[in-house]
Amino acid sequence: MARMAKTKQESRLKKSRNARPSVQAVSQVERKIRENERFLQAVFDGIQDGISVLDKDLNVVRVNHAIEDWYEHAMPLAGKKCFAAYHLRSEPCRVCPTINALNSGTPHMEEVPLTGPDGVRGWLELYAFPMYDEEGRITGAIEYVRNITERKQAEAARRESEERLKAAMDNIPQAVFWKDRNLVYLGCNRQFAEDGGLSSPDEIIGKTALDMPWANHAAFYHSDDRLVMESDQPKLNIEEPLTKADGTQRWLRTNKIPMHDAEGNVVGVVTTYEDITERKQMEQYVLHTERLAATGRLAAALAHEINNPLHAIGNGLELVLDFPLDASEQRKYLQAALREIERLQALAGRVLDFARPPHLERRPTDVAAVVHHALTLSSKQLQHSRIDVNLNLPDDLPQVSASRDHLTQVFLNLIINAIEAMPRGGALRITACPSDDHIELSFADTGAGIPSESLGMIFEPFYTTKEDGTGLGLAVSHSIIQQHGGSISANNTPDGAVVTLSLPVADASSEEADE
Repeated sequence: MARMAKTKQESRLKKSRNARPSVQAVSQVERKIRENERFLQAVFDGIQDGISVLDKDLNVVRVNHAIEDWYEHAMPLAGKKCFAAYHLRSEPCRVCPTINALNSGTPHMEEVPLTGPDGVRGWLELYAFPMYDEEGRITGAIEYVRNITERKQAEAARRESEERLKAAMDNIPQAVFWKDRNLVYLGCNRQFAEDGGLSSPDEIIGKTALDMPWANHAAFYHSDDRLVMESDQPKLNIEEPLTKADGTQRWLRTNKIPMHDAEGNVVGVVTTYEDITERKQMEQYVLHTERLAATGRLAAALAHEINNPLHAIGNGLELVLDFPLDASEQRKYLQAALREIERLQALAGRVLDFARPPHLERRPTDVAAVVHHALTLSSKQLQHSRIDVNLNLPDDLPQVSASRDHLTQVFLNLIINAIEAMPRGGALRITACPSDDHIELSFADTGAGIPSESLGMIFEPFYTTKEDGTGLGLAVSHSIIQQHGGSISANNTPDGAVVTLSLPVADASSEEADE
């Protein structure tokens, strides 16, 4: 029996020795654990963002190099409460994503300050993830932390820039707004919002012109907007109407500019406008005042021009009726009265020419040919007054769209004026040159020039610097040139005076030239 008991004990000891791992096996396991630990630490430290492991009591268990660098002033971190190590606080933070993650069992994120000895020195984006043991109990949390200081600074700089831009836009006297390619408002400044009856510029977002007080002009606005976007070309200084929120009608000077993305594609249109209603009203008032003044001068001049012949007619008829005159004397006074009546008729005709726009049959016309014709008609006066004529009329001048007869009337009037400005002889130089879609034609004399106080008035009716002039020649010429779509002006030169005309070139599709 004793032998059997001993045998059983030896068997149990042998099994026990066989169950124990060898020293070599233990060493291999420990080496593997250390390798895994080194690998884990390398991965841990290789992550550029911060990683902090906490237990469920908010004690720091482990951190990587990023956390150590950020909180070098609080090292060592392990064993400290997270709020003490990271935020220099004596109690948990009021808003803590880690506490929320531990309590809820779900991840949480917050932006938290990066705190140092001197206070807040940056911002972190902190993600807290709960950790579980094998039985599913929460044992702590892993904090994944990203330094977002530069991003926050960039956002702050962007907000500051946007605020400055908004302040600038809200304080400029012009309205500004922008739309996408579907003509939907994307934004505006305060002036535009007020014009639209909105309490804030943000209220414009998502609306179209059809939703605004100026809906009755929406089709007109949209047409211009589409043209600007499709052509990728701005439209500037457009004068257009606007109905404001209070129902008042205003006049605007508008600029529309295509809006591009970073690749240069047109993505919308930016519009600015200024209210020019007061300016338009002032212009109309000034124009009305000038018309009244011109009417007054016209009436006074016309009364003067009519009064002299009437006095002469009245005196002659009084002599014939009240005094015993022989037949020859009566005839003399009656003929004088007849001449004054003819003078009045001629004056009335010139007034009608000025007041009633002539009927212009415009067609392509050779300007040089009309100049030569006018010189032929005045050749005797030029020769008698010892006026030398110098012509500079290129052979390749384009034709102008004009009435030949009315151009002849204008040119002849300018030639006669030049002759009268040079009573002792001189030179008349007539020059023509093409300029874009116009021809410029100048008549320059070597006379005494135009008195400076008269330069701005010589085209007004009945204004004249001649003792026997009616003051209608240049006024009629001015009217004729304007009806041709051209312009006429007068200036002094060192040698005398020059009158310059500008006439539009004839369209290539017009009728054949008037030879």
